[in-house]
Amino acid sequence: MDTEQNGENEVIRMVDDKVLYLFSSSHRRIYKQDNMNVLCYPPGFIMHFRYDRKWIGNEITRKKPDDFIDNEAIIVIVDIEKSDKKYFPRFYPVRKAKIKKVDMAGSALHIYFELLPDWVVYENNTKLKDYQSCINSLREKPIEGIGRLEGKFVSFEELSPDIKFSPRTKAWESIIRKIGNLEPYKKTLFYKLDKFCEVKSNKDLKITKFDDIKCGYILESGKRYNLELSFDYGKEPPTEADKEKLIVKVEEENFYTPIPNKIALSFRVDKQSIYLSTKERFFDGLTYLIITFEKELIEGPNVVIPIRVKYNRLRIWGSFLIFFIGLILTSGVIQIYQVPQYALKLLGSFISTSVMFWLYREIK
Repeated sequence: MDTEQNGENEVIRMVDDKVLYLFSSSHRRIYKQDNMNVLCYPPGFIMHFRYDRKWIGNEITRKKPDDFIDNEAIIVIVDIEKSDKKYFPRFYPVRKAKIKKVDMAGSALHIYFELLPDWVVYENNTKLKDYQSCINSLREKPIEGIGRLEGKFVSFEELSPDIKFSPRTKAWESIIRKIGNLEPYKKTLFYKLDKFCEVKSNKDLKITKFDDIKCGYILESGKRYNLELSFDYGKEPPTEADKEKLIVKVEEENFYTPIPNKIALSFRVDKQSIYLSTKERFFDGLTYLIITFEKELIEGPNVVIPIRVKYNRLRIWGSFLIFFIGLILTSGVIQIYQVPQYALKLLGSFISTSVMFWLYREIK
């Protein structure tokens, strides 16, 4: 892999071995939602695509699923142009990913991939402006058909050195300007999660894996966090945007009301900070951060992020320690011969309190 400097953007060229091409159509609502989510979720997040056997490239069927683990992949959005009854594909590679798990279940191939920070660069790319000819040069890809596209929607081939990548927001914006003007996305607000940090330290939170495919963030109870978002329609906002709002949902058991919990969407391009404050907890808990549209007058990413809220062990057990020290101090002066007696009482109190605390956590 080579890198070069293009102004203030770091551009990455992939010139290594073969990669998986993961094609995702804009023709059906479920796949269109996947496309919007791919352009939204932060690096490290794991997503899942499903392909029927007939759409799988021949070289992939000849290999074992585990052969693709840790292989890099390119996510390609596929738009459709219609002429009479014929459907013609238009290709828009958008993002790099890394394969984490591949399963063949029945007649379907399930691919789990980790999103990487590298966006395909469209702006100032004079060598190849739209990548259409680049994808057309692949042996296996979606091809024209009658009433639907034919060909293969997942293939394993070498990546053209003409495709450039960059982790910069400007690269993401260049993608949105391309995708946002396509017919299926005329009423779409694109946004991405730029940063999630603890307010006091301003330290970025990292995506943590909860199991093989589930991942999210770990937050501590009793702290304040900042989630930063970038918004872009890629064009002028649709007329419906004036009546629409973005809603931030959290569980009241774990969080105070987000600030703000509703965001007006009449702008064209914007950045927004959302402040989340966790409540004090006496046990660890799994919850979810959900960002959705209030009236669904326009479309956009469907964000559901798992969050594990950890109780503050130092604060909780420190409180118990202070309680026991106070118990000793309020008992008056202890004579030497009374030490074993008080130690026994203290131990009994500690054991009973700990058992009650453990039972409370188990019941919850």
